[in-house]
Amino acid sequence: MRRNLFFASFVIAVATFAGSHAFALGIGAYMDAFGGESDRVVYSNALERTGGKSTNYGFKAGLLFDTCAACDQVFNYRLKIGGSLSKGDLVAKTSFNGFHMSHTFGFAAVTNDAARFWIGPQIGFSYLRGSSLNRVGS
Repeated sequence: MRRNLFFASFVIAVATFAGSHAFALGIGAYMDAFGGESDRVVYSNALERTGGKSTNYGFKAGLLFDTCAACDQVFNYRLKIGGSLSKGDLVAKTSFNGFHMSHTFGFAAVTNDAARFWIGPQIGFSYLRGSSLNRVGS
């Protein structure tokens, strides 16, 4: 009896998945680099003005999962998860490491054989932990 029930369940599951549409899933790695320069002004308790030019740079890398990488569906879901490293060379010499995760729900705006453009909301989470060699303004 158990064998027949298991066999029937297996046949129904195979028939269900064989008759459903095929989905194109995308799994890959990504890397982002960023940088910039800014002027920073800091006022101390004695109202003395300090600061200077700050050059910041960093990298993000991680995994990317997309439910509709090469398909003509209207809706897709994308998950980005990874880590980051950023540094700044102001007087404070800051360094940050972090973890980030973002969920994007996309709706196809333009779909053709060469490209797929989509728009949609994104929700994310980031955690940064850092250190500084010197205090700014001391």
